[in-house]
Amino acid sequence: MSEASIWNALKRKTTLSDEAIAGLMGNLWAESNCESCRLQGDFTGDRRVSKAYEASVAAGDLSAYGFAHDAKGWGLAQWTYFTRKANLLSYCRSIGVEIGNEEAQIDYLLAEFQNEFLSSWRKLLACTDIYEAARIVCMEYERPDVNNVEARADYGRTIYKKFHDGAEEPEPDPGPAEPTRDEIIAQIYQLLEKLR
Repeated sequence: MSEASIWNALKRKTTLSDEAIAGLMGNLWAESNCESCRLQGDFTGDRRVSKAYEASVAAGDLSAYGFAHDAKGWGLAQWTYFTRKANLLSYCRSIGVEIGNEEAQIDYLLAEFQNEFLSSWRKLLACTDIYEAARIVCMEYERPDVNNVEARADYGRTIYKKFHDGAEEPEPDPGPAEPTRDEIIAQIYQLLEKLR
């Protein structure tokens, strides 16, 4: 779970230029810091709120309806709109993974682009400019309240410098250790208390 694993997955799964991938990832960085298990507003260092949220969905304590309609951004793209979140949840369940699974979210993002945002996807496929790719994703796919395209393009430029062909690609970061069962249960109870 890292920038490197997202970059490598997008290189493997698409024919996007490195510039288009960087612009897309600049948006993911702006939305979630490129973290698939990230709940909007979770600024805890260990993402315990996000992990508790994911666990509450997995346990059924937060229903599919509740997940889709709580208006909280989730995952790499901070999906918020209820149909998009419902579809993400359905997809994850159909392949037997948790809602924070990075690979599933990348596949869902690509499917969403190629089916629901086909015109934007075609523009991205032809794009060889980081700023333009960041603009397309921001204005046509993410559509945030604040259209901070320049910041997203800057994130994309930083990512491009790290991973562009010829640059050294680091091994994917294994991320923090998974919480224990007792920690997950405690997190679920904490989340439920906050939701009351």
